Amino acid sequence: MKARPGSDAPMLALLAGGLCAAGFVYAAPLAGAAVRFVSEGGDPEAGWMISGRQAGLLLRTSLMVAGATAVALLVSLPGAAVWAARGTRSAVFVGMLACLFVCPMSTSFGWQHLLQLSGAPTTVGTPGTLLIWSAWTWPICAIILGSAWRQGAGDAYEASRLSCGRIRAIVTIAAPALRPALIASALIVAVLLINEFIVPHSWGLIVYATEVLTMTESASRFVDALAPAAPACLAAGLLLAGVARSIRGLEPDLVYGALNPPRRSERNATRIAWAVILLTLAVPVGGACWKLGSVYWVGQVLKVHGLDLAGSLATGLATGVVAVLMGMAACCSTKLRHALMPIALLFGVLPGTVVGKAVLVTYGSWAVTRDHWIQLVGGLAARFGWVVLLAAILAAKRNAQIEEQAAVDGADRGRIVRSLRLAPNAGLFLAAGLVASALAVGDLATTVQVQTSAFVPISLVLVDKMHNLEDGYVLAISLTLVVTAIPAVITAAWAARRG
Repeated sequence: MKARPGSDAPMLALLAGGLCAAGFVYAAPLAGAAVRFVSEGGDPEAGWMISGRQAGLLLRTSLMVAGATAVALLVSLPGAAVWAARGTRSAVFVGMLACLFVCPMSTSFGWQHLLQLSGAPTTVGTPGTLLIWSAWTWPICAIILGSAWRQGAGDAYEASRLSCGRIRAIVTIAAPALRPALIASALIVAVLLINEFIVPHSWGLIVYATEVLTMTESASRFVDALAPAAPACLAAGLLLAGVARSIRGLEPDLVYGALNPPRRSERNATRIAWAVILLTLAVPVGGACWKLGSVYWVGQVLKVHGLDLAGSLATGLATGVVAVLMGMAACCSTKLRHALMPIALLFGVLPGTVVGKAVLVTYGSWAVTRDHWIQLVGGLAARFGWVVLLAAILAAKRNAQIEEQAAVDGADRGRIVRSLRLAPNAGLFLAAGLVASALAVGDLATTVQVQTSAFVPISLVLVDKMHNLEDGYVLAISLTLVVTAIPAVITAAWAARRG
């Protein structure tokens, strides 16, 4: 196959755009934060040691994260069984995506109003936070555990049943085979929760991430904002290193072919999984609709905060576009992919307030970007760019053997990338971009730091209405955030089944 002149031009243009986006999202804030850190002497006023109160908060937060992780693992078992049997071909997969992509703040307020616990119910704050955290993250555990069962643990278990009983087969064969997947899923959930403060805040609780937010907002220097976040950053980094070590060798297949009709045990697992999804999402969302009673408050939100909602949606979509541009460029270049992914994960595990502060110290002093919505897009893309970059890794691996054969046959690099990486995975990138957009619209941590006078992000409006006990606005905005996640859920399910 003879290469055509100029056939690499589109790929080069895409790479240039991706490099510019990565420089704006990652390189500039990282360099700006480093320069500011050095110029400030690297010596915070309060020192690098945390106080006894902060140490107690960190310990309490760690225990809460551990408890939520254990509940998420337990709750995920029926979903893992369905995933192992059906994969993306099961409708349960769509429900799992909805549980994962809907802002947990929405389900939290839904449960509070359904149970008449609104107004920062601190008396039930700890169990409420644990349940919402586990309800948000259990699909991650289900997918990882189900994939591990599908790729060998299930076969080993079935073979051992020929010579021993079920309990012994589970303890001696299945559990050891699933150990890497159990560790990996638990660590991933812990990474997501260690710096999460939105759900505890909605229940009137203070966790270590809340302390980081308070001190970051009052800090006049970047180093003073970084110091209280250092323990949480270190914990997230260690957890991420554990994920990398445990997940090695786990290659989950996202799509499975048609299987035999489910056996009775599989049908039971499907019923239980649907019950979990209903309790996780349908009941609190339905309860919010029931408590809202009419569309009056939705109309009030559109009337009073229509500009804020439109600005939030626009910045969310812009975040997805920037992230997709970086992801598609990374899909074209192995070197760029290897360079961007560690940085994206670094920004992903940092507290959102620190990411926002890094963006502010970089772009806040420039006349063009000062008090501009583009700062918010940069901060949100830095927080959630890892979603699209993970999609880029998956896209680059899907047709590796076919790419090798095409290269041997003489196909040029540009045509291989366009035909085997970008075109077949367009749906995957679209889904990943919409997921990043949905997460960006519901984000609170970054938007607290990077704000603009043009509009107030809808997530901040929601928290303000919660503080003022304006229940109608709280429910209406919560349901609005649920609606913004629907396109991401539908597109992700379509892309997974199509691929």
